[in-house]
Amino acid sequence: MRKQVLQLYMDGMNLRRIARHLGIHHCTVSLWVDASAATLPAIQELADDAPKAKHHYSDAFDAYDRLWYHFGSYQVSEGKTDTYSVEGDNAELRHYLARLARSSR
Repeated sequence: MRKQVLQLYMDGMNLRRIARHLGIHHCTVSLWVDASAATLPAIQELADDAPKAKHHYSDAFDAYDRLWYHFGSYQVSEGKTDTYSVEGDNAELRHYLARLARSSR
C-alpha cells in the first residue's frame, strides 16, 4: 500500500485525496511520503549530478545560497526574464505528460 501511496503522490494527487481513495488516515499518508523523501539524495548531490552550466537562476529559496555550483555562478532572478523559457518548457511538458499535470494552479 505504501508503494501505491507514493505512486499516487508522484502522479499529483494530494495527501487527503490519497487517504480518502485508499481508506487510510491522511497523517499516515503524510508520514509515508515524508519517510520516502528522507531516503532521497541531498540537494547538494542533485546539484552535483545536474548538467554543468555557466549561470544558475532561481527564486530566493534560501537553500540555493548554500550550494556549490561547480564552474557556474548562481543568481537570484529579479523577474521572469531569466526563467520564463524554462517555465514555458515545463508548461509544455505538463500539457503533454499527464504525470506532470498540476491538480491546481
